[in-house]
Amino acid sequence: MGPYLAVIGDSFRAAFSSRVLWVAIAAIYLFLFSIAPFGYREVMTTSFRAFDLSNGTRMKAMLAQDIDESKRTPPGMIARALPEELQANLRKVAEGQEVRIRLDLLADGLTELLERDDWYDADVWKKTVRLRELRELEEIPASDQSEDERRRISRLRIEAALPGVFQSRSARSLSLTYAGFDFPAVFQIDPSQFKLLLNHFVLRIIIDWILGFVMIFLGILVTASIIPDMLQPGSLHLLLSKPIKRSWLFLAKFLGGCAFVMVCVTQLIVGLWLICGWRLDVWNARLLWCIPVCVFLFAVFYSVSAVAGLRWRSPILSIGLANAFGALCLIVGIAGGVSDGFITEPDRIESMAVSGDTVIAATRGAKLKRFDVTTNRWVDLFPDNRGGGDMILPPVTLADGRIITARVRSGRMNLFGSGSTSSLLLDRSVAWTPIPSIELPTSTTHLFTTPQGELLALNSSELMLASGGLLRPIDEPSASDGKNTSEAAKPTPNALFSKLMKMMGGASDGFRSIIPNSVSLSTPRSVAVAPSGDTVFVYSGGTLSRLDRQAPDTPTTQWKVAATKSLGLETKASWFRMIGDDLVLLRSDSPPMFFDASLEPLTNIELIKFDFGDFKISDVVTCTGTSEVAIVTTDGLAFTLGLGDQASATMTPLSGLSEVDALSWDAAPRQLFCSHHIDQVAAVDLASHRVASTIKPSIAGWRLVDRYAVTPLRTVTPQTGELGDTIAAIVSGESALELPMMAEAPPVRRYHVWRPVVTCAVFIAVMLTIGCVYFARTDF
Repeated sequence: MGPYLAVIGDSFRAAFSSRVLWVAIAAIYLFLFSIAPFGYREVMTTSFRAFDLSNGTRMKAMLAQDIDESKRTPPGMIARALPEELQANLRKVAEGQEVRIRLDLLADGLTELLERDDWYDADVWKKTVRLRELRELEEIPASDQSEDERRRISRLRIEAALPGVFQSRSARSLSLTYAGFDFPAVFQIDPSQFKLLLNHFVLRIIIDWILGFVMIFLGILVTASIIPDMLQPGSLHLLLSKPIKRSWLFLAKFLGGCAFVMVCVTQLIVGLWLICGWRLDVWNARLLWCIPVCVFLFAVFYSVSAVAGLRWRSPILSIGLANAFGALCLIVGIAGGVSDGFITEPDRIESMAVSGDTVIAATRGAKLKRFDVTTNRWVDLFPDNRGGGDMILPPVTLADGRIITARVRSGRMNLFGSGSTSSLLLDRSVAWTPIPSIELPTSTTHLFTTPQGELLALNSSELMLASGGLLRPIDEPSASDGKNTSEAAKPTPNALFSKLMKMMGGASDGFRSIIPNSVSLSTPRSVAVAPSGDTVFVYSGGTLSRLDRQAPDTPTTQWKVAATKSLGLETKASWFRMIGDDLVLLRSDSPPMFFDASLEPLTNIELIKFDFGDFKISDVVTCTGTSEVAIVTTDGLAFTLGLGDQASATMTPLSGLSEVDALSWDAAPRQLFCSHHIDQVAAVDLASHRVASTIKPSIAGWRLVDRYAVTPLRTVTPQTGELGDTIAAIVSGESALELPMMAEAPPVRRYHVWRPVVTCAVFIAVMLTIGCVYFARTDF
């Protein structure tokens, strides 16, 4: 072993004598010293950002409705205190004009209000919801309040005046600094968002570009001469005079070049780790695992350089071939990315509904499809609008077997879409052709059905109910009925008021709100409908509420609050679902919480056979008629959570399934439908938790090109670009990323962690085998 270690050390010393190496080391330390002054300070969340406004349309309507001087309401007083340009645009909205107001201008206008309080009147604000944090801050004497506390109080008052408008944010934010100085631009970010950006984006970009591009190029430049120099007559004869094998000599030289790169990579990664820990308080030991990954990435390209140097004995040719190989990997990677983004991902199923033997699916590309058994293919139910940013509401099955959904134009990035949205009815009698039906409330995100055939619509601020009799195709529009068209076109005051109400997400024709005034909907929120249909359970911003239907002769349409339970939990994605006759609250990275129908916690439930801390949940489906719920995680695994009679809850994996995207429960055959591997569907029998039947559709068109051209090419070519996914997974400790978007159900991007590792490892093994065989059988 000693001679081989000596060869490795000799290769390392040869590379270490290169001036390029010292230039690279100097550049590494210059980079580390330039980012070392970055830091942060914790501040109260005060200033508004455009991304804080989840429902800008609703906010615009609320401000416009009360901007008149005669209305002393919280929204009206805020509207009249905004900059004059915003006031002018809001008055145009109140007059019925179509005016687009940028979210960043609204956010800036609200931020300006934090500097003064002339818009606030305690008597006017009495009817608004006052959070505990606001009450505690207001108890501090004004003389003792800091500037941040005064601004925080103003922000909380604005949020209370405009419910259902803002994204949920933590009370504390991080403000970036550099060398102790605040950034010139106000940049406040939640701690959870800060870690997400750091682990999934910032560190990955640094490692991808500095190590994956610059460092590898410099490494090839420095190490390309190691193999050709070894083949010089005097050097080769001296090495072969020792008791070593030729193949092992070649491998030792190869490892020597990799050891040189490891020294450079180690300095950069350790430097980043120390800066993140000391300056940003993020001690992430997983970052150190990037050292072997980066050396592994270099080995892919160096294997080409080493074999080329062995064959042609020219460092220049070795560098050229390694760069050409890098260009080939880049081209194949781009082709694979284009194929994923424009061919396969738009066909990935996001949600499903089942009616008898018919499966209706909504895809990530805003397509609505039906599986045709006769052709074994998915059939598009309306023309493709790829790239339009539309959103398909998750379809649901009505009590009579029909399916209802909606297509929200431009709803992917804006919950309000680009106008009114009609629901779409799909019925077997018309070959499942989508037919427009009742208009949905603006910004509807989820639909629910009741055993009575009613439809519940959950939007940004309301939960509204429509009777089953209204769920029918819309009649053909009539002519002007003899009225003067110019007179009919004039907006009446009632029409303007109705328009503003719809912009705010209020009830549309046929829907009525069932949310009592004492209950407000804020993110995160979730709804569960009891099997009787006369009780609805709501989770909103850390509070549980039980709403019971009132008698038909009750004057108000709102349901009564039968019970409430404040949990005081952190604001993160949550799913509140029925599990048998009880309820379960599931939250990402947290154990489940169980409640009975009166919202009393079931503290005696023992969770067995599973550790919830290992997974992030992406969706939960109630298995009606059973004591189970089905869960799909961001990494594509599916489980059922069952609540037994012996005060125990058991997690059971659905065997044989991976890359699961969506779930749907069909109560008639008591089967759980799981979409996986883009557009395949498996029906799982919950009695055995095994797949009972499958849908494996035939493919055509560009999908054939992807399967038989792009995929084989990506298989035989090492996926060096996808090693960035491996790095992101290692640094973050997660195998998937929920892409930040305005939609309430952000798409999940799963990292390819092992695929690039396998392809690169196989390629390195093949190249080194070729090099060993050639070196052993060639007379130099």
